[in-house]
Amino acid sequence: MHDTAFVTSIQDEKITVVPLIKGACLSCKQGCAKRGNPFEVINPNKFPVKINSIVKIGTSRKKELSQALSSILFPVLCAFIFYFGISFLEIKTGKNFIDGIKAASALSGFVFGAAISFFAAKYKKIAQPEITELCS
Repeated sequence: MHDTAFVTSIQDEKITVVPLIKGACLSCKQGCAKRGNPFEVINPNKFPVKINSIVKIGTSRKKELSQALSSILFPVLCAFIFYFGISFLEIKTGKNFIDGIKAASALSGFVFGAAISFFAAKYKKIAQPEITELCS
């Protein structure tokens, strides 16, 4: 992700930007850009940004890969753990569970893992966008 954004507010380390969506105006000859929804970015390179600055925002490839792997692999891993957990319980109790219970267990594990992944990404901000360039 490498987009242009407009800085709307700066409070300590919190910088709020509004993305400028240029693709929305391809048929327009006036050179305007539609504004998107505001969100927070970080400024690890300490660019001298001010309100009304135009900046390029992006995320490092390493952070993108980390978020992708955690959002895909973690729920699948949880599904396997839940599935094999119910199979282990089946062996320990000596009872045979129907396949529907095993499938429901795997699905529950996947949903559990996806929920944890979602909340971790939302509140821990694993791959938070950052300012990569100051345009003006």
